[in-house]
Order: sequence, then structure tokens, then C-alpha cells
Amino acid sequence: LGETEGITLKGEKVKKVFLRPGENREVRFSFEAHKMGEAKFFFKAIMGDYSDGLAVTVPVNLPRQTESLALFESSLEDAYQEILIPEDIYPDVGEVKVAISSGLLFSLKHPFVSLINYPYLCLEQRLSRIFPLILSQDIVESFDFSFPEGKSSEEIVKETLKEVSLYQRPNGGFSYWEDSSYDSPYLTCYTLFILKKAEEAGYEVPSSIMDKGAKYLKEFLRGKLEKQKYPYDSRSWKSSEAFSLYVLSLLGKPEPAYMERLYRKRDEIPLFARTFLVKAIHLGPGDREMEEELVRNFMNKIKISPTSAYFEDEEKIPWVFHSSLRTTAMILQTLIEIEKEPVFSPQIARYLLREQQGRWLSTQDNAYLFYALADYFHRYEEEEPEFQVKVRLAGKTILEHFFRRRIDRVSEKTVDIASLEKGEKLPLEIDKDGEGRMYYEVRMRYAPTGRIEARDEGIAVFKSFET
Repeated sequence: LGETEGITLKGEKVKKVFLRPGENREVRFSFEAHKMGEAKFFFKAIMGDYSDGLAVTVPVNLPRQTESLALFESSLEDAYQEILIPEDIYPDVGEVKVAISSGLLFSLKHPFVSLINYPYLCLEQRLSRIFPLILSQDIVESFDFSFPEGKSSEEIVKETLKEVSLYQRPNGGFSYWEDSSYDSPYLTCYTLFILKKAEEAGYEVPSSIMDKGAKYLKEFLRGKLEKQKYPYDSRSWKSSEAFSLYVLSLLGKPEPAYMERLYRKRDEIPLFARTFLVKAIHLGPGDREMEEELVRNFMNKIKISPTSAYFEDEEKIPWVFHSSLRTTAMILQTLIEIEKEPVFSPQIARYLLREQQGRWLSTQDNAYLFYALADYFHRYEEEEPEFQVKVRLAGKTILEHFFRRRIDRVSEKTVDIASLEKGEKLPLEIDKDGEGRMYYEVRMRYAPTGRIEARDEGIAVFKSFET
């Protein structure tokens, strides 16, 4: 090494290496930087009578930690927000980003395609496949979903319904496989639920299948099943009981006494299964105060971030297809169905759509995801969007876009933070003219000049070394 400028060498200045014919080796030096700017290096290599040199200049930058703030909202009218740019920040790092869209459900095609194209074998998977076709023919048409060549949605549903009886055991319960002698209480609930929804949609379902299944659920609630032959734990049993109460209420055979008994044990019921109890009470002659208390319990469990919201059960529960995504979907769908949806419904829907992207979901996850978002669509996005948007930040127009139908995705604009006034509240005005729901997200990223103090926001990482 010859000389350096703007940086300090640590260690030896000269290093000797031996090279065989055709060989190359890496020679490393250590340096320490004390200030930002440019560092210049002058290297010289000598081999006998031969020598050569190299000069290199590299930038020296101080790593800058950035912070981000965001919000996500929806509106049928104009919107107004204020943005405060901090004063003590590096002016050359950061931006404000505004994104506008006319709908959330453009990604709904992924769970639909996953359900339609999955290589179905067991009864749960086959029923989950036809669930969105039964529920939401209008959504299938609105988003132009495709089907296997040569088959219509009606044909797919009818083929599956025709074979459901092959899975019903003599005691009225349903098994996962045609040749299995083991019935499943939870699967029986799910099967009768899908069959009832198919019946409501106009499909023919033999009453004998429904009657035998309902009798099985009543006997299950009265403790007439041999529980020792099932692998369920207590939370799985409680989930199946809650599901049974809901399905019986759906079939016009409510069990109010069992509802009240299970309600008293509600803290022992997984969060997702309380949706069944809420709907059973809502449909049957249940106490409205019990329903209100369960809804309050849901909202006490919600986890909210600046741009999304979700629910999660505290532990994994085997045999009943538990997942946090499905729990969130089931709670959103339930609250919309009983018309007690929270103001965070768009944030919950957004969480579901983001979670399903880039990951494999079970058929239960996909089925309930579609169920929740179909209800969300009918409640919030059924009106065809057609509106003009103009966005002004600090009085300057930064974005204009016309949204027509459901083919538009996201229109966005990024503004460098260096061009914005620091330390003052800047108005963000979104003018909307037309019909349909507008969604908007605002994100600000900046690099504080001072030290960023540690904060407890739910995740703690500890590192230790042992010798």
C-alpha cells in the first residue's frame, strides 16, 4: 500500500504473497473511517524488476437509519390529511408516497384459482373447491374468473354434490374419505354448512342427508359420541360444539340451552370458533347481550397497524384447520353478516389480501378468505367504480387519475422529502368526483439526524454469547 487520504490504515502496510504460475490471490487491508467524504487509496505491486500501481477513490457515507409512517383509509367522498415533515432530518433521504385505488379485491383471483385447480381428494378439499362457486357467482362474473376447459361453475358444483353422500357414515356423520369408517364432528359441521349454502343458492340437496347429519350433531352435543376414538384436544372439541350450534341454527333446529352453556365457557373456546357461537345466537333465540359481549371480545382482540388490522388465536389448534389468516377472515365475515362490522374493515380486508400473496394457503384458508372478501365486496365494493381523483400536497397537484370499472389497479406518486417544507403541517387534499369507493395510502420515510431511541413495539430480539 502506498498512501491513503480520508481514511486510516489499520495493520500492516506491506504484505507479501507467493503466486504459482496462473494463480491469483486476494490481498486484504483493514481501514477505519473517521468522517464522511471520499477515501483515496494508492496501491503498488512489485515483483522483481516489475512494478505497477493503482489509485482508487470510494465514497464514505454514514449509515442512516430511516423511520417510516403510514396510513391507509377508504372514502366515498373527498379526503383530507395533514403531513408534518420533521425538522431534524437529512434532507437528501426520504420521500412521501401517495397511492390511490378503486378497489381492494383485484387479488381475489389467486385464492379462487388455488381452490379450482387444487388436486382434490378428501371431502373437505372438494367442498372448499365449490364453496366460492356456490356463494358468489356474481363475483366470478365481475372478475372474469376462468374454469377448467369445458366445464361451467354449475356443472362443477353439481358433480361434487352428487358424490357427497358417499362420505356419510351410517350414524349420520361424514368422513374425509369414502372408504373410511371414522366420522369427524368438525367435518360433519362443515359439510352440512356447505350443503345448506348450496340449497339456499338453488342447488338440489337430498333432505335425508341433511336430516341424518343434523341428528348426528344433536347426539354429539348430548355426549353420545365415543370421544376416546378421536384425536381431538379440549379446544378442538369446543370448536366442534360451537360449529354444531351454528349449523343447527342455520338448519332451523337451534339449541338455545347449549348455546348458553357454551357461552359460559367462552374463554375456553378458540377465537375463530366464537364466530360460530355468535352466529348461532344471532340466528336462534339467543340472548342479544351474549351476542354483544362476544362482539366486544372480538374487538378487544384486534391488532392494528397503520395500514392493516387482524386477529390471531394464541396457540395452534390441531384437527380444526386453525390459522391466524382464517381466524381473521372468519371474524370479518361474521361481523359483516350480523351487521356489526368495525371501522377497520378495509384494513382487515387489506391484511387478508396481503397475507395470501406469495404463500401457500390450505383449502380452508382459501375458502374462508374468499367467503370473507365476497361479503366485503357485497358490503363495500358492489358499486361499479367510476370517478376522477386529484391529489394536492402543500397546494401543488401531484397526481390525477380517472378510475373506470374494476380493471384499474393503483395510481401512485412519490415526492422527494427535500422538496417539502420542514416543521410545518402540510395539507394533503384528495378531491374525488364520481361513484365508487376510493382507497388511499400515504407513506412517509425520513432519516433523523439524531439518535433513534429503541422502542417496544411488540418484538424483542436478544443476542448472547457463551463460551
